[in-house]
Amino acid sequence: MTYEEKKAKELKLLLDEWKDFVSKKDKVNNGHRSKLNPADCFCYDGFFPGYYSEKKKVLFIGRETRNSNNFVNSTINECFSCDGDLDNGHLTNANNWWRHILKLFYGIKNDGISFKKVPPATEIAHEMCKNNEFGFAVINISKYTNNSKKRWQTNLKLVHRFLEDSELEKTGFFQRELEILDPDIIISGNLWEANINNEYLELCLPSERRQTPSYDGQNYVTQECIPA
Repeated sequence: MTYEEKKAKELKLLLDEWKDFVSKKDKVNNGHRSKLNPADCFCYDGFFPGYYSEKKKVLFIGRETRNSNNFVNSTINECFSCDGDLDNGHLTNANNWWRHILKLFYGIKNDGISFKKVPPATEIAHEMCKNNEFGFAVINISKYTNNSKKRWQTNLKLVHRFLEDSELEKTGFFQRELEILDPDIIISGNLWEANINNEYLELCLPSERRQTPSYDGQNYVTQECIPA
């Protein structure tokens, strides 16, 4: 068993425990045509192939996933189109979220380069798929997948419901996930701008451990956003 396989097993065990814990809570309205058991809304997330081989392990944290119960696999196979012929890997999703992640990670991996020298996101994704080497991790504050077909905004009520169901002050699930991923750099995706309850954010990402990165408008900065 490789080190990455060992960490994948550890992460799955944790997420299985987390899923089992919330499954005992009341049914959830996640945009599906009827309320679901929380276990049926739970989405597994984590790291992409090659993450633990990087000199600097970079973790991106978003708000929620959409229409998926396995964030990493669905992203590789649907968004990056890496199923089947890897030589044809490319971004099929116009979502700027993934374009930003790919460009930011490329800049960090290359020790901070001019924005003009960063290749298009589709080209970056193509090379990642071709070599099956992605090298970053992506998790969400909420593991309840938002299945609404009418609205693409964050379902703040659903996010809060997940964080309440997780009882993080008692279980420490989020911190335990961070311990397994052991990132060198954490970049969050507008979590505070989304009006997520600050008490929940403090349990996930304590303010005393956060730093504000600098940016000169031309170069990507490689300093830690949140020291792990």
